[in-house]
Amino acid sequence: MFDSVFAQFIVDFAISDCLLFVSLQQVVPNFVIGCSLIGCTSSSLIG
Repeated sequence: MFDSVFAQFIVDFAISDCLLFVSLQQVVPNFVIGCSLIGCTSSSLIG
């Protein structure tokens, strides 16, 4: 019984970890692009 509970925990953790990784892969590039655009815009405004 303990083994099955532990296995379920491992599976749940792996799935949530995978989802987190996928969402991070989608969020991070957008964040980087957004910061780059903001940086370029503000530097051109200042410059």
